[in-house]
Amino acid sequence: MVRRMTITIYENPISPHSRRIRILAIELKLALEWQVVDFKKGVHKGLPNLARNAHGKVPKMVDGEFKKWESKAIMENLADGPPNGEEE
Repeated sequence: MVRRMTITIYENPISPHSRRIRILAIELKLALEWQVVDFKKGVHKGLPNLARNAHGKVPKMVDGEFKKWESKAIMENLADGPPNGEEE
């Protein structure tokens, strides 16, 4: 069973903090939307990214208006289950 969530994770594959979230998502079979933030192009310091996290770091989780940017807090939120306890 894959739990469907409308959550976007902004990450970069070289970030160990991003990788730990990806591993958790795989283990929990979460279907998340993944957006790669390109450090080489400076995307992490661009205005859209800074609006999600003023520090310009990854990973970031966006679920509607709800945002988190600490990897352990994101992992805890994802492990708690889908919004409203819904599963598919």
